[in-house]
Amino acid sequence: MKNICCFLVIPLLSELVSGQLKIATVPSLEAYSDGDIKLPCNASLNRNDIKLIWVTWSQATKKVYEYDGYNTKRIVELQGYNVNLTQIHKGDIALTISNNTLTSGVYTFTCEVTEGSSEGRGETALTVREPPPDLPVNAARNVNVTKLPYDLACNVSNLRWNNVETMTLTWKENGIELCFFNGSKSNSQSERCRCDKDNPSYCILRLNEKKSNGDYTCIVTEGKSTGQATMNVKFEVSGNMMMIIIIIIIVVGLGAVVVIFYIKFYCSKRERQSLPSNKDTENHKPEENVSLKNKNTEN
Repeated sequence: MKNICCFLVIPLLSELVSGQLKIATVPSLEAYSDGDIKLPCNASLNRNDIKLIWVTWSQATKKVYEYDGYNTKRIVELQGYNVNLTQIHKGDIALTISNNTLTSGVYTFTCEVTEGSSEGRGETALTVREPPPDLPVNAARNVNVTKLPYDLACNVSNLRWNNVETMTLTWKENGIELCFFNGSKSNSQSERCRCDKDNPSYCILRLNEKKSNGDYTCIVTEGKSTGQATMNVKFEVSGNMMMIIIIIIIVVGLGAVVVIFYIKFYCSKRERQSLPSNKDTENHKPEENVSLKNKNTEN
């Protein structure tokens, strides 16, 4: 996604009237060379008919863009300069200058618009600067990881666009790349390695498992600016994990003992219930004696 690069705009619009057409432009603007630059130009059109409109943008005395609305034809269109034709009939004649079209310096741009017999013009003084080479990235020098998952974080200050779509993020472990995040590609945004969409200055690496102790480096780019920060990371999660495992084993073991005890108790109770009681045995003995006596008598 292209980004309009301008870090200082003087909000007062200059208005020059020639004939009956009023033109409003920004008198001065500053921008970096590595981003798209948009020069506003608004015309108070009388009939809003694009076929009556002729547009010319010039840098000093050189035409960089010219459009004939009647013939729907671009007369001049230098590479890197463009006007949105779908907005001309609304009076929006803004010129977009693609990134890296201009080097550092001061330029004077003129917007000229003709509508029928009415015409008008406006000027903008544009100051272009080279982007700062260094991007300030800050992070803790020493980090002790005592539990997982854990987020290693670095913070970026003085972002020019404050938009993840203009950023990349690389995390390295002892010089070896762990992950890469490209903010302009939505499928690269993950929970493990990313700069926060709502807070682009906050970038993380999520550690879900124990890794090697050593130096972890966060490298961030925005446009042509790059910055990095390195932190020394020590993992101290083994003892805690072992304790957790031991506790789990003890709990599972106690649970198994309780279950076995309950099963034995239940089976023993059922077995006792299935055996005849002593009273039933005594009640049957006299009957057995009588039966024997009868058999002896018959014999």
